[in-house]
Amino acid sequence: MTTEELEQLWKPEIDQHLSKIQNMKQDFSDVEIIIHNASWCPDCVRETSELLAIKQSLQDKAPQITLISYEDKDYYMSNKAELDINCVPTIIAKRNGQEYARIEENSNGKLLEQLSRY
Repeated sequence: MTTEELEQLWKPEIDQHLSKIQNMKQDFSDVEIIIHNASWCPDCVRETSELLAIKQSLQDKAPQITLISYEDKDYYMSNKAELDINCVPTIIAKRNGQEYARIEENSNGKLLEQLSRY
């Protein structure tokens, strides 16, 4: 699944987040975010839709997002031990190629705060 497909699939959730994050001033244009995601995962809907809302809100100051999608749940569950993640969603934020934040499964409503740490 692509980022664009997720934006269509989760449009209501993204719109709900957008209504809460108007007038954002952050600049994440130097941030690369890798999202390990699955559309069948309820935690992914919550976390990834918020991240996609941040991306839409910031436009040219948004982070670069790379999506790694695990749409085949059986494949994911069978190969989970070999992956560099513990769960979906896993959101990895990098600056200058260095990981500075890793959010696994639930940001507890503090996704933006965790991405802004550095």
